[in-house]
Formats: sequence, structure tokens, C-alpha cells
Amino acid sequence: MVNRHRYSLNGFLLALPTILWLLIFFFAPLWIVLQFSFYSRGPRNTIITDFTDENYVYVTNGLYWDVFERSFEIALYTTLICLFIGYPVAYFISTRRTNAVRQISLFLVVLPFWTNFIVRTYAWRLLLAKEGIINNTLLRLGIIDSPIEMLLTREAVILGLVYGYLPFMILPIYASLARFNFKLVEAGQDLGGNDFTTFRKVVFPLTLPGVLAGCILVFVPSIGSYVTPDMLGGVQGRMIGNLIARNFSGTGHWPRGAATSMILMGIVTALLLIYVIFLERPTAPNRNDTMKKRLGFLQQWLGIPYFNSVIDPIANTFSQVRLWFWLPDHIRLARDRVMRVIGGTILRLTVLSCYLFLWLPIIVLIVFSFNDSRSTSTWHGFSARWYNNIANNVVGGEAKFSTTEMLEAFEMSLRIGAIATIAATIIGTACALSLARGRY
Repeated sequence: MVNRHRYSLNGFLLALPTILWLLIFFFAPLWIVLQFSFYSRGPRNTIITDFTDENYVYVTNGLYWDVFERSFEIALYTTLICLFIGYPVAYFISTRRTNAVRQISLFLVVLPFWTNFIVRTYAWRLLLAKEGIINNTLLRLGIIDSPIEMLLTREAVILGLVYGYLPFMILPIYASLARFNFKLVEAGQDLGGNDFTTFRKVVFPLTLPGVLAGCILVFVPSIGSYVTPDMLGGVQGRMIGNLIARNFSGTGHWPRGAATSMILMGIVTALLLIYVIFLERPTAPNRNDTMKKRLGFLQQWLGIPYFNSVIDPIANTFSQVRLWFWLPDHIRLARDRVMRVIGGTILRLTVLSCYLFLWLPIIVLIVFSFNDSRSTSTWHGFSARWYNNIANNVVGGEAKFSTTEMLEAFEMSLRIGAIATIAATIIGTACALSLARGRY
């Protein structure tokens, strides 16, 4: 009993910095936003502190709710595209034979994200603009007769979000695949399963935690994204983060922005609870019973108590259709060999396309930094004058800021980054030790 009490006390003391940090910098601001959401705006942008729910009524109707739906759709499409691209890439990296190749392949995924997020998003503006690189290239090749409207569209927002959050899908899936025992694949093939069947029944179910973690890491920041829709989407790609920012800027409506923020927080929290309660794989011996109870509660909560009555006939029909595709053994083996070659080719093309997709904006920025003109869409010849301006500390004219100012900003960024890293390391390590060793 004494040891248990000591472990509990030590765990609490280790978690205390994290608790204080969350109370001061998360729950306190959240409480202020919650209070503001029940206030109203008076004349000259004053705040009336009388309790009212008019902000929630306004937000859940009309324009705001349409933007909520659009944000959900864009975040969902972003998550699905990241999953379809990220899983093959993670699988390819994890199946490399040597550790050096795996590390280099993973490094090529992470390295582009050492560049500032706004700079990389701006690079996509250069690529997608009406007079941008893609349109100019297609016009010169004669593929199109007039420029295509790619920028300031919903598709441009999805593209930018996929580019921004793709590594958050690849990394957790790779972590699951790195722990996966690939001897199970050989066992499944020895039992008669082809590559697709083995993947569907062995590999994917055992790496599902990484998939779910990746989906959460992509969906949650995507639905509340602000910078990417603002730079690439315009009116058509406006998301809920843009409306919140507009309400809190200038002559905006602070209480309405607070209510919008709280609804978005509620949606994200509900999704996280569903992930934790229903989709986390139980490890108890009665795993099937536990999952049935969770899914049964989820069906009642969603109002679909006859879920099985709908799914079972579809599954039975699918099983009957499969009988029509039964093939003799020698034909089936030949088919599996052909499908393996096709699948391997598609996998390599997907990985190559992913690396090109991740590196294209960086390459464009590097190339156009040597452009002789200030144009960011047309190449006017090689020149190093922009680097000469930096080396010679040129001020005025084409130089918008001096080298001294740039170095001072760079130094300030390093200081802030170092302080944030040290603080996060200390607080995070203490919290991790508390969770791992504390007995509550």
C-alpha cells in the first residue's frame, strides 16, 4: 500500500508541470472563449455580457453551417487521399531490406517539411496560378488552348492540405508496419492466400492502429485549417477556420467567432472520443465480445439498430458473386503472378509520384531563386543577383529588407525554437514518465 501511494505521488508530481501548462494555456483560454460564446455584440463592437444563445442559433443555420459541411467534406477527402497515398508509401519504406535505405526513404518524406509551411503553400500558388508554371507548361506543349482555373478552388485547397499533412499519415502507418512481423505474410501465403487476400486479412488489420492514428492526425487539423484555404481557396475553398479568423479580426463578431470555435471543438472532441472508445483495438481475451458491445452501442447512438440486417444481405450476395470468379489452380497461380507484377509496378509508381509531389514545390522555389527576373511564373535566365544582394546587404530598390534584418529575424526564430523545444522536451518527458510509471 505504501509503495502504491509513493508511485501515485511520484506520478502526480511528474505530471504536475503538464497539468499546470494545460490549465494556464489551454483550459483557461478555452473557458474565456466559452464565456464569450454566450455574450452578444453591442454598439461600436462592445461586448454585452448578458447570457444568450443567439450565437449558437445563428452559427447552426445558413452560411455558417454550409461552411461547416464544406470543411467536413474537404477534411474527409484530404484524409482519404492521404490514406490511399500514404499507406503504399509507408509499406514501401518498411519493406526495404537495409536500414540505410529505409532511413533515406523516410528522410525524403520528412525533409521538405523543414521548409516554412507558408513558403511551401505559396509555392503551390506559383504552380497553380492562371499564369503559373503548370498552365504555362501546358500551353507551350499545346495540350490546352487557354489557362485552366486551378487556383482559388476547393480542389486547390484539398491539394494543399494533402501536401501539408501527408507525412502525418505516412509516419504512424510506417511505425505500425515497422513493428509488423512479415513472417505472418508468408504463413498466410502458405495457407493458400494470394497477395491481396493476405494483405486484406493479415497486414491491414494488424496495422489498423497506425491507420486510425494517421486519419485522426490528418482529419483534425484539416477541418480547422486556416492558412491553406486562405492562400489557395478563396471564396470557393473557404473553411470554418477562415470564418473564425474573420470574426476575431477588425470589426468582426467576437461572440459569434467564439461560438463557432466551440462547435468546431465539440465536433473534433466527439471524433476523438469515437476513436478512443470504439475504434481502439481491445487487448483483452474477450476481444470479440468487447468489440460487439462497442459497435452495438455505436449503432444505437447513431440510430441504426438494424445495421446487421442491412450489411448481412450485402455480404451474402458478395459471397455468392465470388463463386462466379472461381478459377482452376494453375490459372489462379498465373493470375496471382501477373497481379503481383502489376501491383509492384503500381506501388513503385505511387511512391515515385509521392516523392515528386512532396519535392516539386521545393524544387520550384530553389530554381526560381536563380531567376533573373522578379517573375515567379516565367523563367528569364539564370542569375545569382538575389544572393548577391543578400551577401552585399543591399537595401532599397528590389531588396525589400536588408540582410541584417533577415539575420536578426533568423536569430529570433532560432531562440524561440530552442526555448520551445527545451520546454516541450522537459514537460513532455515528465508527462510520459508519469503515464508510464505512475500507478493511479
